[in-house]
Formats: sequence, C-alpha cells, structure tokens
Amino acid sequence: MSVKRIVVVSDCTDVAFVEMRSSIFRAAEAYAPDARVQIEPLVPVQPYSVLNAGFMVRLVAEISTPDTMIMFIMNSIRERTERIIGRTEKHGFVFEGTNTGAVGWLIEEFGVAECYEVHDPGFVPFGGKFVHGPAVGQFAAGRPMAEIGTPFPVEKICRTLPGEGTIVH
Repeated sequence: MSVKRIVVVSDCTDVAFVEMRSSIFRAAEAYAPDARVQIEPLVPVQPYSVLNAGFMVRLVAEISTPDTMIMFIMNSIRERTERIIGRTEKHGFVFEGTNTGAVGWLIEEFGVAECYEVHDPGFVPFGGKFVHGPAVGQFAAGRPMAEIGTPFPVEKICRTLPGEGTIVH
C-alpha cells in the first residue's frame, strides 16, 4: 500500500513547517519523479508536550484512512533519541518521528507490525528538515522501510500515556 497523505504533527509552527514540508516533497521527487504525495495542513501541538503530541497523533489516526502517514516532530528532551519509522498492525498506519513517547498512545491502541530506526546521518541542526522529511518523502514515494532504516525492537519504543483524569487537549 502506498502512502498518499502525510499529516505532520509538530510544535514547529513557523517557517520550520515549510522547511519540513519542502524536504518531504524534494525527497519524494528525487526518489520517484512521478510520485504524488499530499501533505495536509499542520497539526500544531503544545510546545515540548509529548503528551499533547501523543494525543494529536492518536486523534489523527482515528479520523484517517489507511493510506495516511503520520510524521511527528516534537522533542522535549535535550538528548537526541532514535528516529523511527513503522507501521501499525491495525489499519496499517505509517508513523515516523523521534522516539520521545509521542507515538505511545497510537501503538497501544493499534499495535506495531514493523518498526525501523532511520539511518543516522550524525548530528544535523534540524532533524525535521534533514532527516525526518527526507525519510518520509522517500517512503511516500515507494522506498521500502527496510532501506530507510534498520530493524528497531518494538519494546524500545517509548510510550507516554495519559494518566487517569489527565487533560490532554
């Protein structure tokens, strides 16, 4: 199944979103010049809130079709975490982003069919533009996940879930 729609969930709500969007289009076109991808309007999240990002990722999945890829770029920690790309068992949603816990709610409800750690180019000043965008664009254009990264153990995916009574939106 090819991805046609990409939803970006991020706290990068300024020109950074435009940079990420452009890097997705560039990578898709470079991988497959005839690729057609559609990037939906940005789903903004509260700055540095993994819990809010997780809620938005889960909300997007609930209303999306299986040809949707959800890119989540929001890092609330100082250390750089793994960059992951995977597919859920239920509905086959594709997800891509930093392993901060923002995908936890999604995978708790939808499971994980496969997951990979995106090949690490080393330090880059804006991973959303220089690592995540290209990975998303290439996958959307048809590149297999196994060529974008190496297998990543499901049990190492961070899960940040809301506690009872937590307000997330």
